Amino acid sequence: MEDLNNFIDRLSSETVDVLVVTNMYFWEDGSNRARISNLRKYLNYFSENKPKLILVGEAPGYRGCCVSGIPLTSTGVMKTVPFFKEIGITEVKCVQDESTASIVWNYLNEKGAYPLFWNAYPFHPHKKNNSASNRKPTKSELEVGKRYLKELMAIFPDAQLVAVGKVAQESLWSEGIDARCIRHPAFGGKAEFIRGLEELLN
Repeated sequence: MEDLNNFIDRLSSETVDVLVVTNMYFWEDGSNRARISNLRKYLNYFSENKPKLILVGEAPGYRGCCVSGIPLTSTGVMKTVPFFKEIGITEVKCVQDESTASIVWNYLNEKGAYPLFWNAYPFHPHKKNNSASNRKPTKSELEVGKRYLKELMAIFPDAQLVAVGKVAQESLWSEGIDARCIRHPAFGGKAEFIRGLEELLN
């Protein structure tokens, strides 16, 4: 528990270039308290229910994790998936849902299986002065992300790491982690993503 609390404290104190990145956990911003609380409850759940898989995506999206505080999760699915009510997640309002999160959680809800999600870069990269946009994280940002990923691996040493998409795979491979890669569900990848996840969960 102490390791997790220290991990979250470091996330919430990480300074970023606010012109191109949003730290949705930054502690000085009072509006971020719900996101920090959600992440804490989410990770605490897995400290008690050890995950077999850690699925590593690319980076938070502005309609998903950037709002909810939980990787690959939007507020829309938080309202419909019983898992989130069970762990006491606080809903954070968002005008529009994220399609990737819906694909992921609709499938997991049917299976009743919940791997741990993380991102190669844990903060939201966006176009300059436009937080309502997404962009690919830079190499230097991914280097920051590797530090947090290594901490998470130390907290959950028995979990298998799986990359969701090529950016996450390249980041893991650069650290000598020969992680399996499944298709990212965005841009027409839903069927391939579900097939890949099906193989991992069975």
